[in-house]
Amino acid sequence: MLRSFLTPQAMVFCEGRSLLWDGWGRSGLIGGRAIPYRKLCDRFVSLIRYDREMTTLIEEIRQKIAADEFEFSKHAVDQSILRGIQVQEVREAIATGQVIEDYPEDKYGASCLICGVTEGDTVPGALRGRPLHIQCSYPSRPLIKIITLYEPDPNRWSNNFTERRSSNDESRE
Repeated sequence: MLRSFLTPQAMVFCEGRSLLWDGWGRSGLIGGRAIPYRKLCDRFVSLIRYDREMTTLIEEIRQKIAADEFEFSKHAVDQSILRGIQVQEVREAIATGQVIEDYPEDKYGASCLICGVTEGDTVPGALRGRPLHIQCSYPSRPLIKIITLYEPDPNRWSNNFTERRSSNDESRE
């Protein structure tokens, strides 16, 4: 018991839950449940790896968008006209955005969903700070393909439009 009394503890916030690490490598607590330290490490390392991959992904997408190495699918062109989304707004949203969903096994090719906000003052008549979701292909293609784009519905998205609401989520922000 003396050893556990002297154990340094670290509180980490991981995936929206408190994580208590006992410092000795024995176990941790996630949401009040004890889990083996090895699983805790594996999960934390995989989260760091995923975050690093998404950071690299968005940086490569931004580079291609800035170099005009992108195209719109027919569906994206139709949706941009219907929703009044201009090309400059797409550039702005991707420049400020983050990857919020990843679809590496999509049947039409690997793609991701980006959530970003427009600046608005560079496009006449555009809304300032308009949130946009843009699904686009991975940058491994010669041209990034904008697959679809839309303004997210606050009833379907939470946390600044970066997380889908569950169907039984009754709280509305």
